[in-house]
Amino acid sequence: MKIVIDLLPAVVFFAFYAWGDIYTATTAVIVACVLQTFGYRMTAGNYDKAHLLTLVLALVFGGATLALRDPEFIKAKPTLIYGLMALAFLGSHVFGRELMVKRLLGKVFVLPAPLWTRLNLAWVAFFIVQAGANVLVAANFSEVIWVNFKTFGDVGLMLVFMLVQFFFLRGYIVEPEPEEPAADVAEVADGQSGD
Repeated sequence: MKIVIDLLPAVVFFAFYAWGDIYTATTAVIVACVLQTFGYRMTAGNYDKAHLLTLVLALVFGGATLALRDPEFIKAKPTLIYGLMALAFLGSHVFGRELMVKRLLGKVFVLPAPLWTRLNLAWVAFFIVQAGANVLVAANFSEVIWVNFKTFGDVGLMLVFMLVQFFFLRGYIVEPEPEEPAADVAEVADGQSGD
């Protein structure tokens, strides 16, 4: 369910761009980010830090795009998000109790410490590549191509990156605890009557 909530702004941006223009899409994405942030808060009971970051950047860069009628601001937003994510993952090597990737995936995988470090650095590199790709596409291609790349290219690259990780880390997946068989009611009754 969270993946649907996480993708909401991108889907809304693409849909409203196809229906209107970059300014319509920018307005819609600001509204979608507000709904995403506070909707998640109402359902989960806490704020998601990534949603808060996206909301702040949508308000700042989307607001600048609308106020100045300049789409370059909204085009810069993904680059800044990816850059900040790269810094957060990199900073977790120095600050905090554990690596960012371990906080996110520690319930799914059990990895030795050196592998957590390599995985975290892989995420840093991935976010740097995503930021660079956004700059490259925004600066060298049409607005339509940038919108399509932002919507489908970013999501596609993320899915491929995660699938490759899963393939290499599949041997480290946390095994679910076996459930204890429920005691038969008759056996419990027999055991108690013998006391």
